[in-house]
Amino acid sequence: MPGYLLGIDLGGTSIKAALLDEKLQILRRHSVRTPQEDATAVIRSMADACRVLLAAEEITLEDVFSLGIGAPGIIDNDRGKVVYANNLPFVDVDLRDLIHDELPLTIYLENDANAAALAEAWLGANQGMKDSMVITLGTGVGGGVITDGRILHGNQFAGGEVGHMVIVAGGAQCNCGRRGCWETYSAAASLMRMARAAAQDDLTSALWQACTNDLELLRPEQVFDLAFSGDKAARSVYDRYIFLLKQAVVNLVSIFRPQQIAIGGGLGNQRERLTEPLQEAVALESYAGRYVKPTRVVSTQLGADSGLYGAALLGRYYQGGISVAG
Repeated sequence: MPGYLLGIDLGGTSIKAALLDEKLQILRRHSVRTPQEDATAVIRSMADACRVLLAAEEITLEDVFSLGIGAPGIIDNDRGKVVYANNLPFVDVDLRDLIHDELPLTIYLENDANAAALAEAWLGANQGMKDSMVITLGTGVGGGVITDGRILHGNQFAGGEVGHMVIVAGGAQCNCGRRGCWETYSAAASLMRMARAAAQDDLTSALWQACTNDLELLRPEQVFDLAFSGDKAARSVYDRYIFLLKQAVVNLVSIFRPQQIAIGGGLGNQRERLTEPLQEAVALESYAGRYVKPTRVVSTQLGADSGLYGAALLGRYYQGGISVAG
């Protein structure tokens, strides 16, 4: 299919946009912080980001095949609506129509984790597999499922919200309204809450020293680095984080039994520090693990660009009507 592809990965923290050529190579990218005021401000920023890309490459709207948007929450693909997104000021927002008012293009919407799963199945770590999954660990926790070569949406496009399954009954309050959701324990902010508490509890730890008396300066990569360099406080945080991550991933394997799960998102950059203990848990704990070939756990190949590529690919996926597994 001829024409350039625009993709937007809409997150609670940032809006990432990219322009792809016909060979699916990123020509240019642009990123801005996600406005927190209201949906109108977010939509305006998304449209402006696309205009920046087109102007920089001297490309007109007529040269663009489609614009794809990966957004968090429940996305009604048929009506072009964001029904609900708990990390954004979006409730029943006609995103496709409102973006079209700004940029008169053929526009496709998809849940952001589904978009990441599409990209990894088409171009990345899960390439060629009929049944695969992507888990994104970032501002939230997302999951995208590919079954029999197609994106699994569930009833009313509301399936796949794996971040909101409870893994600690009666646990921490989630902003979705429930308690103990996976997202409240495995999102980046959750890791940092545990790390700051552990640092305060042990003022002799390297974890405390790393923040130089300001807990807000701690970063996720520091927690992982210190955990593997022998700091007991950081290791306790890492062990607790991995323990809870294992519970959720093994549950997903027992439910969906994909050939492979790729771990991505901002925390996915830790790669083997996440995938190795998860692979061990899947092999030992998933249902009937002794009798069937275990699901493999790997890192996403496209990394932080999974959602961006997936969003840009939506036009080809939906217009082509093809299975990502061929």
